[in-house]
Amino acid sequence: MDSDAFVPVDFVPPTSLAHERFRLEPLGPQHNAADLAAWTSSVAHIRATPATPTAPGRRPRA
Repeated sequence: MDSDAFVPVDFVPPTSLAHERFRLEPLGPQHNAADLAAWTSSVAHIRATPATPTAPGRRPRA
């Protein structure tokens, strides 16, 4: 292994992790519809979050 390498060159990362209570997998096109629905249902909440530039009462950066 190269001393500057984070992982061995031949390392193959896992593509999923399944457990009885959850499943992790990389996002792909099959997730787009659910992701869009989640995002659009949260727009009002996201805009009201103080860390967002469009939040009510947000002060401009100095």
